[in-house]
Amino acid sequence: MASKAKKGVSGEVITPPFSIYKSDKGIVLKRRPDDSCVLLACTVNSNLASSSNNLLQNAAGNTNSANNFSLSLEKHSFDSVPGEYKKQGGLFAWGIIGLLKTLGGYHMFYVVDATPVSKIRGKDIYQSTKCASIPVPVSCDLSDEEKSSDNKYITQLLDFVDETCFYFSFDYDLTHSVQRFSCLSQAEKNIALWKRADERFFWNKHMLKEFMANEASHFILPMIDGFVKMEKLTIGGEQYEYHFISRRSCLRAGVRYHARGADPMGNVANFVETEQILISAKSISSFLQIRGSIPFLWHQPFKGLKPAPVVDCSPLSKTAFKKHFEMLEKFYGQVLCVSLIDRTGGEKAIGDTYETLMQLYGDTRVRYIAFDFHDTCKNNKYENLSQLLDKTRDTLVKFGFYLADLEDENPIQLQNGIIRTNCVDCLDRTNVVQGLFAQYCLIAQLQLMGRANSKAEKIEDNYLASRFQNAWADNANAMSKRYTGADALKTDFTRTGKRSVQGLFTDSVNSGIRYLNNAFYDEVKQETIDLLLGHFSIEYPPSDRKIRDGIFRLKVAKFSHWSGKEFPNLFLELNVLKAIITIYYPDQYKVKQFDCSSLVHVAKSPLNSTLIRFLFMTSAAPQKFVFLSSRERDIILQALAVMSLKSRLKPLPVEMETIRVSIVSWNMAGESELDPSAPSKWIPKDQDLYIIGVQNCNYSTTSSSCPSSYGHWAYMVQSFLGDSYDNIATMATDSTLLIAMTHKSHRPKITSLETTTVIREMKNKNRKKDVITTLGVSGSLPQKSKESRVVGGAVVLSFNDHLMCFANCNDYKQQSIKLALRDEFDHLLPICNNIFWFGDIGNSKLSEVSECRWFEVFNDPSNGSIYWSSPDESNLNDLNINSEKNEGKRVPISLKFAFKTDSSAAIKLDDFPPRSSSPAPIPSSTPTAVPDPTPIPIAPIYNTMPSEPHTAFLSHQTSAPSPSNHYFSSLSFTPWVAPPSNVSLLSPHNAASSASPPLSPSSPPVISPQSPYSALI
Repeated sequence: MASKAKKGVSGEVITPPFSIYKSDKGIVLKRRPDDSCVLLACTVNSNLASSSNNLLQNAAGNTNSANNFSLSLEKHSFDSVPGEYKKQGGLFAWGIIGLLKTLGGYHMFYVVDATPVSKIRGKDIYQSTKCASIPVPVSCDLSDEEKSSDNKYITQLLDFVDETCFYFSFDYDLTHSVQRFSCLSQAEKNIALWKRADERFFWNKHMLKEFMANEASHFILPMIDGFVKMEKLTIGGEQYEYHFISRRSCLRAGVRYHARGADPMGNVANFVETEQILISAKSISSFLQIRGSIPFLWHQPFKGLKPAPVVDCSPLSKTAFKKHFEMLEKFYGQVLCVSLIDRTGGEKAIGDTYETLMQLYGDTRVRYIAFDFHDTCKNNKYENLSQLLDKTRDTLVKFGFYLADLEDENPIQLQNGIIRTNCVDCLDRTNVVQGLFAQYCLIAQLQLMGRANSKAEKIEDNYLASRFQNAWADNANAMSKRYTGADALKTDFTRTGKRSVQGLFTDSVNSGIRYLNNAFYDEVKQETIDLLLGHFSIEYPPSDRKIRDGIFRLKVAKFSHWSGKEFPNLFLELNVLKAIITIYYPDQYKVKQFDCSSLVHVAKSPLNSTLIRFLFMTSAAPQKFVFLSSRERDIILQALAVMSLKSRLKPLPVEMETIRVSIVSWNMAGESELDPSAPSKWIPKDQDLYIIGVQNCNYSTTSSSCPSSYGHWAYMVQSFLGDSYDNIATMATDSTLLIAMTHKSHRPKITSLETTTVIREMKNKNRKKDVITTLGVSGSLPQKSKESRVVGGAVVLSFNDHLMCFANCNDYKQQSIKLALRDEFDHLLPICNNIFWFGDIGNSKLSEVSECRWFEVFNDPSNGSIYWSSPDESNLNDLNINSEKNEGKRVPISLKFAFKTDSSAAIKLDDFPPRSSSPAPIPSSTPTAVPDPTPIPIAPIYNTMPSEPHTAFLSHQTSAPSPSNHYFSSLSFTPWVAPPSNVSLLSPHNAASSASPPLSPSSPPVISPQSPYSALI
């Protein structure tokens, strides 16, 4: 076995510490210098392989179990290892990445070659440069297709870890900053690296779970993704070490358009902790800063060269925002947020939402500064960055940095706050600004060590400046490659302090590479990241659907939230007994599992009777699934309702419920400011639903943390209504703002929320028909073109299954308008129960569409108008329009009314057709299944109003003809626990007893005359 010795950072000879020995029975790993060993062996689990419930037939006709392999890991001394392992010698390895289970068994991934890149206080840090895999021997026959699938995943993972170049150390804790490590107790410092590692940056933790389960600490090596660099400096005749470490979080890992915003737990995409360490002969100092995606629920569909971010309408955004900053305060103390996004254009919507949530958060330990980087530094005027430094200088001094004496290791001072910087990608603009802060702090570090001018704010020594700037430019490229696959932009400024023609050309090339990666490669890269982190497993798929034994497995198609791409022929399985939702990708042998306790939001679509949305704690965007029929979709929803039995919740009311609604419209043209008392003058109190529309809202604000008029408006409304109201939707365009708010008690009743732009299609010489104003769901349709322009925003929502549309328009042209509401598949939809069209539309006339009439509620060419339409006989009452007389100044219009909604559908489970009746025809593409011969007990649906995220929102399309669409309108539930002992979720022939004990008077009744599931098959 030839040695692969190499020189370390200090010139010493170092050799790989691991050796790998293999025989036809298993693999032995040896760790030097103590020669501790582990033996890995893979066997076929005969119990599983013979179980009829686990048998699946592969393409070659072999019967295998999806989980028929078991891995044993035994600790040995090298002397006790059987001789057959030592015959052929061994392989050297620098580290063990972990194990991957495929169709053909387990594969171990290890580091073949590594380069020493840094040495901190005598402890080497390595960068992996070449990785390989080795299978754990097992007897298994695979078809060519299955072998190809295994090879694909193995190759993808090897390519990814080679490209990523993980960093690791055998004795230095790379997952902790210097200050965080110094705060650990001595007992914590003495335990194994992997036991004290910060899991946010422990990338191979999932792949090492078998080693962890067996406490094989000698072979568990935490690896981080990021960047590490070391520079040796001579300043004033004294030697210094400059260390640069960036740690990328793995809690919401992904590539550019696939990973945006925050998940409901507050974990954000592209979160990076960057540490600047300076070590002299007597002291060590460290400065820490972070970056991360804007912390609420939003996504960015990949459409065109520069797609606009889309804010998701979800009450969970506020929860995610709160959790994120609570986590930052826990780790870092006080927080200063610096947002660099554009104040206008496509980035405006997320900027306004960020400012609003920040104002509502109201924690004095968190501050916010908005700095429009592109506008301030346009025409390459990067010297204007000094304006940002002026705004943050006092905070930088206040937060300070960590400083400790090397002799006794006692801290002299601690860093007591963190600067959080972001743009949209958290790459190019962010890196420039973080470099600015780091330079200011490096000077402060040198000043405290007596090696810099006390008044300097910029590195004047060219020798030091060059090394500092190159480190930050190299870091920028590394972070950009991880997230986009291409080098960073603006690195010419980072390296030299000025922009150049060559730099602009390089930026154009890198932008093109990013676009190509987004279009062709990022989907595979995201899949590989998910595989590495354990977000899916490789297993055999089921062959058909199943509705029995507490398992509901149905065929679905899935739609990507970022590209709109359809993934057909999938299986969605709900296991009621284990409380697990499983998604099978049969063509890819891919399986994703989600615990039902992580399911925080479920919604039907008012626009597609076969679509359902699931939002999990680990996902920032809802996952869309389309079933073969609305009946099959409702089978899953009904099964989720069964799982809510355990909570003993209060039944929904059966009587008609009166809803009080207030619509406010204000054209603010000419207004230079917003009077803080304005909302109290014309927004009525104690309403159930508020729709507030503003046109020409471009006044200036005096708030440094909320400089946007749109963000300030949303904050003012929320402050006036109080914490008992939730902002459920905000839709902003260049000239309009629409805010929808509801009382917390009604939040579960408001479902299927969509926001959209209002687009006017302009006349041209080839089209002389009436101008049409079109609503496209979620801004997806129709596409903006030269013959159209955005004139407003709208929100479509369902309140107790009552579908309504509110459109805010700023279109003063005296032309007739038609309304066309289209779904995400460009289908023209039936009109909503009620449509309210308001704003600066002057004397425009709305044409009749779909046999519905438009009623003129209020029309004032100066102040604006409100129109109302309904295809059915309306139940609106208490209609009350208030507006002051126009006296040369535009004034708000306030409309207040009430309507009745029927919530009785929430418990109409006895509406299922009897077992003997013939169900509606099933589409020919729907797989057939044998009905379960024994009914499954079903209980009524119960509802609650929790304030935290464990809430499901469900609704149905009111115009759907099938009774199966009236199972329930809303459902709330808390994380899954075992069902009550008196409720059977199994078919009685599988249960221990077919008879359930009688329920207590306080328990909800169980309805089980027939099985709703079998009635729908």
